Amino acid sequence: MPKESKKLRQDLLQLLSQYLGVDTTDIQEDDDLSENLNLGLSGLYEFTQFLQSKGYETSEINLEELTTVNDLLDSLSDNN
Repeated sequence: MPKESKKLRQDLLQLLSQYLGVDTTDIQEDDDLSENLNLGLSGLYEFTQFLQSKGYETSEINLEELTTVNDLLDSLSDNN
């Protein structure tokens, strides 16, 4: 994984932990967004709004296709 991509993923994971109010060590990339993190469709939408306020591009992300933290990070990395 390129260094820039790894940094972006780390930054996004940090923002996710901040949004959820948990430590980054409590979030695994294979965690199910809904089952493990209690982040349903409305929560994902709010998180993407949070990311937009931080300067990230989220308009191309199909929230309904996201199942895991890794899916979310991949989608965000592809668009930023």
